[in-house]
Amino acid sequence: MLVKLTAKGKPTLVNVKHIVGVRKDTDQKSGEYMTKIFLSTGLLVFVDEEMDVVHKIVNDTLAGTQEIDYSYDIPLVDEKFQRQFNREYNEPAYDRQPRTTYQPRGWKSRPSYNDRY
Repeated sequence: MLVKLTAKGKPTLVNVKHIVGVRKDTDQKSGEYMTKIFLSTGLLVFVDEEMDVVHKIVNDTLAGTQEIDYSYDIPLVDEKFQRQFNREYNEPAYDRQPRTTYQPRGWKSRPSYNDRY
């Protein structure tokens, strides 16, 4: 039984039978306080819905009263590569300082045994 939830603004399908627990937690990547769903496979998913909404959706799905929502589209592979290309190559470059040239030091890092005696 799959339900459609939203993760980072994108639709995410979650199998209700694999949900072990749900709680509110802070996502380390975005720093937002979101609903965290633990799955029996050991994975976890952060979703945009509130915990009471997730609880209602899961219970309605298990009871058989939840309407199935098929309103989502799957991006094509070309669209994914295009977004990744635009993200990596069209971002403004940071102002970097020119590299300094290597200047060797005038001293030895550690004296040898013969230098000490």
